[in-house]
Amino acid sequence: IKTISFKNTNLNNVTSWNYCFSQTSSLENLDFDGCTLIADPKLSDCKKLTVTSLLSVINALKDNRGSTTLTCTIGATNLAKLTSTQIKIATDKNWTLV
Repeated sequence: IKTISFKNTNLNNVTSWNYCFSQTSSLENLDFDGCTLIADPKLSDCKKLTVTSLLSVINALKDNRGSTTLTCTIGATNLAKLTSTQIKIATDKNWTLV
């Protein structure tokens, strides 16, 4: 699988993405446009994700300011693809990218 789209899907009740993206090393395109992620999608196995896909994830992270910091696991390979400005989008929402 190279592309998965959740575009405009109501994901408000998804509290765990455990194993959803494990073993998806060929995944390149992931679309969360129009969605809100309330849980870590755990994307460290998806090392081929494009920057556009990673930004789709970051932009979909719920605004968690004023609450406990949440973690979004994208893995070192994907983290290295992002600029400090792009990472700041997540940190401004009180998420830590790892």
